[in-house]
Amino acid sequence: MRISFRGILSATVALEAVKQDGYALRYVKDQTEAVALEAVKQDGRALQYVKDQTEAVALEAVKRNGYALQYVVNVKLFIKIAAMLGIKTAGVPDEVET
Repeated sequence: MRISFRGILSATVALEAVKQDGYALRYVKDQTEAVALEAVKQDGRALQYVKDQTEAVALEAVKRNGYALQYVVNVKLFIKIAAMLGIKTAGVPDEVET
């Protein structure tokens, strides 16, 4: 079964779509954490289309594909995930003020 990605509205359809292709997340209007998590499990680089990046979603994305770290938008979360995975970050301070 192939799903058309013109504008996914239903949560059930969205979940099935991102299981087939994580990049389908870019067409999901109302993203849930569950849908975002499935998308990054399918392809970690789908993190770039996650509207509300939680720690769990971002961490899963980077575990699946280390290059997804570049799509983590929150600096504190970026540093935390990099440290958890033992990734050295050049030019990024160890501590960020809030």
